[in-house]
Amino acid sequence: LEANSEAFEVFEIDFEWTVDDRLICLHDWGNSADKEFGVEAIGPMSFEEWKNTPRGNDWGGCSWNTLRDWLQENPSKRLVTDVKSSNIKALRLMAQTLPSFSKQVIPQAYHPDEVQMIKSLGFQDVIWTIYRFDGSDDEVVEAANELDVSAVTIPKGRAGELSIRLYNLGTKVYVHTVNNVAELADYRRAGVLGIYTDF
Repeated sequence: LEANSEAFEVFEIDFEWTVDDRLICLHDWGNSADKEFGVEAIGPMSFEEWKNTPRGNDWGGCSWNTLRDWLQENPSKRLVTDVKSSNIKALRLMAQTLPSFSKQVIPQAYHPDEVQMIKSLGFQDVIWTIYRFDGSDDEVVEAANELDVSAVTIPKGRAGELSIRLYNLGTKVYVHTVNNVAELADYRRAGVLGIYTDF
């Protein structure tokens, strides 16, 4: 976050739960835990176990609490959430503990049914990300036409016809994950407004 705060206003961060119900910055308890923290996690750890992994302390133990503090210190920055399990529970926690949550947090919904639940928590902007949605392109377009979302995010493998159809609806379309500048021009031509990138 600090290394990229000069270049970016919006950060997408993955979240998982510890076994003792603490929300931490982690993609998953399998390969990612091994790669990022140097431990072979068979399943969720406790918060203290996770914090005391070989690299956990080096990272400062990025949890919702530390991230919330960073957001409060950096009010112009915004967070896009990617909560891997118990999404509504995590968003409720964020809404209850970050006073500026409605301006600084952009939740991702994984199914059209989640959008209204998230809005009822007080979030202003919601992104529908379709990577967990099994529906066809027609179903995505039909749902997007009825949803009150700020954008629809699609995997780059589905960009092209789908992104153009969404663009023609007047829907903002984002694509993940793009790490090549040359690719960016292709997605722009396919109606894509923004990208998620690792770099």
